[in-house]
Amino acid sequence: MIKDRDSKIFAKIIFILLLSILDAYFTLYLLSHGAAEINPVMAFFVQFGKGAFFGTKYLLTSISVIILLLPDHLRLFGFHIPRRTIFYTIAGVFEVVILWELYLIFFVVQGG
Repeated sequence: MIKDRDSKIFAKIIFILLLSILDAYFTLYLLSHGAAEINPVMAFFVQFGKGAFFGTKYLLTSISVIILLLPDHLRLFGFHIPRRTIFYTIAGVFEVVILWELYLIFFVVQGG
């Protein structure tokens, strides 16, 4: 039986993966309009093409999510952080990145 808590975490994981794909798409769009990739890992892979960039981005996000699923709590600087909090934080960071990319697309690239 799936607990309500587990279904919420599953939904957040799917949301994170979708945001990762959206981030990759927006990043490639911005790169094609003169932006620079500031993440050195992704900057390395973008030189091998869109497929390598998308694949690496999705793979790294997926592996990170799987690793974070292993413990119920993460211990950081002596604090126990619930897994749910970690996923909500990651999703929040992705949301901020997506909003920033949308701002760049509509107000910088397209001159809106």
